[in-house]
Amino acid sequence: MQEFKVRVNEHYGDNLIPLPFPDGWSVEEVGMVCSGAPPMADDEIRAALDDAVGAPNISEQARGKHGRIVVTCNDLSRPTPADRVFPFSN
Repeated sequence: MQEFKVRVNEHYGDNLIPLPFPDGWSVEEVGMVCSGAPPMADDEIRAALDDAVGAPNISEQARGKHGRIVVTCNDLSRPTPADRVFPFSN
């Protein structure tokens, strides 16, 4: 039996749990392209929100809308650092 350690609870404990696979399986661990990259700086976050990929920026999307605006983030298993992102979304 081959076993890989899978990271869970990122930013909330960073636990590793074993994930077993049968010996006959060909299993490869592949990380995200940004794995190991430093956190984005404030100006990088602001630029990403101002230049959304495939959509108008947040201000343009909200223009002319009435009522409440709701912004959502990931769940706790994949947390977005909302305290870093939301200050730039106005």
